[in-house]
Amino acid sequence: MFESPGGQGNCLTGVLCRRMIEVMDKSSFIVLMPLLILAGTINAAEEAKPRPAAEPLSACALITKAEIKEVIGTAIGDGTPMKDGNMNVCAFTTPKGDDVRIFVTRSSTKRDLSNALGEARKAMPTATVREVSGLGDKALLVDLPAQGTLLSVYRAGDTLVVSVLEAGDGAKADAAAEQIARKAFKRF
Repeated sequence: MFESPGGQGNCLTGVLCRRMIEVMDKSSFIVLMPLLILAGTINAAEEAKPRPAAEPLSACALITKAEIKEVIGTAIGDGTPMKDGNMNVCAFTTPKGDDVRIFVTRSSTKRDLSNALGEARKAMPTATVREVSGLGDKALLVDLPAQGTLLSVYRAGDTLVVSVLEAGDGAKADAAAEQIARKAFKRF
């Protein structure tokens, strides 16, 4: 189901995700600031050494297999890490072929999200698009009938996207995407 270079993706992960990423303003990954020194002393030689930047958590580190299983109520395979351009992706699949994916993009550029809801509705006229409160700077849930749900959570220039594909009716997939996003966002 994941769109790979030269491959065929389904509407949700291919066209929809690509459009959502365009709406989110594709940008390069950010490098997190080095961790602050909380206690102790450092000699002058150690202070002069450059410190490596902390690596942000990968998409697969944001949620566990057990947490997803708890939310969707069925067995699920291990997360499979993937890269698609500047997106870090983790894919989980059930034995029935239902699919949960976590997408992460990072950017040092903060986005103007004032028109995000209207732009998403215009880009996907057959979808139900609504805001979800209490997640990031803004969170948009996109429900495509008979395909799945996509929940995009924006924080400054970073974006966390949870897609739940073919996991039952729209309301069930919407609830699952929101629960998974809330769990993953705590680690984002």
